[in-house]
Amino acid sequence: MKKFKLRQVLILLYLIFSAILIIFLYMLNSDLFNNVWIIIALFMYSIIFPNIINVIAPKRKRDDNSDNN
Repeated sequence: MKKFKLRQVLILLYLIFSAILIIFLYMLNSDLFNNVWIIIALFMYSIIFPNIINVIAPKRKRDDNSDNN
């Protein structure tokens, strides 16, 4: 079985949680988006969580200097 890297797991969790959040908001079908705080919270979630992933599990830099990768 292939071992998942930490970055891939965190991105997968972010996408799953985002999908669940979108489905929940769609099924709720209320005037939730009239509340400004909900919009601010969703906006902050979409900006901050990927940055947290980059801090916890940054991308690896390539070791070689050749341009034909």
